[in-house]
Amino acid sequence: MRRLPCLVFALASIAAAVEDRRDPVRVDDFSLPPLAQWTFADDRLELHPKALLGVGWNSNVYGRSDDVVADTYLRQLAGIETRWHAGRMHDLRLDLEIDNRTYLNESELDLFGGHVDASWRHQAARSTMGARAAYARDADPLVESGEQIARDESVVAIDGGWNAAAMRYAATASVSRIDYRQDSRFFTEDQRDALRPALILRLGHVNARDSEAYTSLRVDRIIYATDERYQDSLGARLVVGYRGRLAARARFSVEGGLDHRRYQANAVADESAVTRPGFEGTVRWPWEVGSEVGLRVFSEVEDGIAGGASWDTGAYLDVRYRLLVNAALIGGFGFVRIEPETGIAGAPSGSRTNQDARLGGEYVLREGVGLRLLGTWQNGRQPDGADFTRLGAELVMAVAF
Repeated sequence: MRRLPCLVFALASIAAAVEDRRDPVRVDDFSLPPLAQWTFADDRLELHPKALLGVGWNSNVYGRSDDVVADTYLRQLAGIETRWHAGRMHDLRLDLEIDNRTYLNESELDLFGGHVDASWRHQAARSTMGARAAYARDADPLVESGEQIARDESVVAIDGGWNAAAMRYAATASVSRIDYRQDSRFFTEDQRDALRPALILRLGHVNARDSEAYTSLRVDRIIYATDERYQDSLGARLVVGYRGRLAARARFSVEGGLDHRRYQANAVADESAVTRPGFEGTVRWPWEVGSEVGLRVFSEVEDGIAGGASWDTGAYLDVRYRLLVNAALIGGFGFVRIEPETGIAGAPSGSRTNQDARLGGEYVLREGVGLRLLGTWQNGRQPDGADFTRLGAELVMAVAF
């Protein structure tokens, strides 16, 4: 279910101090310093209108191996980010974006989407609390098949934590939902709709500055709207990990353990269970202001697109290199191998290997106004023979007040 590189619904802390009035504003995934500071109520309320215009090209809009169709699209985005600093220990944010994409020829791919994201954070000397509710509609390519399937995703989450002298205790409870708006070649628009409640418990021991040894347990359940194809399941992921410094600037985290899911029987598959290594390692090194490199390696059990379980392993490398004070090169490369562990009769059972890369540049004309040109490449190897390759390019201009 957690397949979307651009939209990952996870509860995160908001690190925004009341005194800092130069926090960047995100316009889609473009981060810009605001052009102006619209503040009210003794600077406790900030309003940041934003907009984006763009044009893009996609060499394979349907992710096919043959009968490939290329098309050009126009993009218009408008939104506003609201920040309310209700005292030194409370922070509220509301981010709203409306994103419209219009294809010149393939009108069935037109998308009127966007997102709304509301969050609250309380930070005290020893305790933290937070809540988040978010909704998004997008059509990013499915990592398993490369298809651009419109879908709605939503999440509601609450979290809390307590810091003792050297111990940290934290818990997060969330409920997420995904609702597909179109058919895939693997499922109809209703078959893969699902609800996913989850609980995460975390215990950590701080042994040095920016260093912590911890253990984490995640328990979740996936409940599908129909059992025509996919099986409801119960999962647990138990890991131990460590985060710390590699050098003065570099940070790393590594965790490993077991990822287990048990699947209920339905009309097309028997009851089954899968246990595989659960692993995640990250490194981030900002070697200078405006330049950094990051690496993520992972292993997890997820629901397969053809039914049953899959074991997903992969890595992603991203780089940002500052050319000038207001210009930077950006790039990245990643791959994921999706290995079916259980399945249903008649479904493709071979492994899937998908790769993607991006390369481009960003140029800030002045505070609050930026340009970005980005080229992308995707390649998928599918067991049903539907291999695909996709090239893309997008030029956008973003404005943030």
